Amino acid sequence: MKKYLVFLNLVLTLFILFPDYASGEIKLPLLISEGERLALGAQRIAYGDKNVVCSGPLVSSATRDNGKIIIEFNSTGSGMIAKGGGELSQFAVAGRDKKFVWADAVIDDNTVIVASSEVPEPVYVRYAWADNPEGANLYNKEGLPASPFEVSVK
Repeated sequence: MKKYLVFLNLVLTLFILFPDYASGEIKLPLLISEGERLALGAQRIAYGDKNVVCSGPLVSSATRDNGKIIIEFNSTGSGMIAKGGGELSQFAVAGRDKKFVWADAVIDDNTVIVASSEVPEPVYVRYAWADNPEGANLYNKEGLPASPFEVSVK
């Protein structure tokens, strides 16, 4: 099972890198950083070191409250940040019509609160939902990026 999980971590990493391969923009620092991520995954999964954070923030649940979607994350390590400072970017919300618009997003402990005045009753939220989402900046403090996602709430 451990070998399978390490392989899965490798496949997911290669999938994340695919847009860079397609555009021909492969840079050595990017490859080193991915190598470090694979090593973290191996250290946690194959060697059982539970103190190692090997993933960026991952969605665990989402709820709606007063026109906002509250997204809870796990794999946050020692906390979440907007890399480079400033506001979070690459968040979009939609109502039942699935017409997405850019949204404001704020980190609150292990959650991100997302809202847009253009969508009073959001049902869907997306993060970094593009082939190569420039400006996606949700990370944990260990420097690992959040995975792209789309979630819906009832």
